[in-house]
Amino acid sequence: MNTKSRFSILRLTLIITAVFLVSSIVTVMIYQIHNSHENTIENAQQKLLGYAKALDEDASRVFGESEKTLDIIAERISSQQASGVLEEKSLHDIIKAEVIKLPQAAAFIVDKNGIFKAYSQELPARRINVLTGTISSILETTLLWRFT
Repeated sequence: MNTKSRFSILRLTLIITAVFLVSSIVTVMIYQIHNSHENTIENAQQKLLGYAKALDEDASRVFGESEKTLDIIAERISSQQASGVLEEKSLHDIIKAEVIKLPQAAAFIVDKNGIFKAYSQELPARRINVLTGTISSILETTLLWRFT
């Protein structure tokens, strides 16, 4: 074997070794990137699950408080209605006093036609038809509950 062929074999060995090292490094980098990506996705899923649980607990608490407040308002209206017809101001005062305890802090009472009878945020309540979205002057005495 002459020096030229030895040099060619040595060069080929070095090239093969370099290609093997570069491909090994690239493979390790791809594996690390993939693992990092998977960990990021898993962490994001865990955070989202935590947020969903917190929102569920908060919604349950708010709905529970709202239901309790509705019951209190209904009791107060029933007890005061037994003594006569309730005026808009009386209805407003009742719902305002109770709804202020809630996070959403707004409620309204509409009649059977969908017209505002009382609104916790303003007095007098605008005569808005919540079914059609139009302003009306029709007043009815039957009360239905609708909360914002």
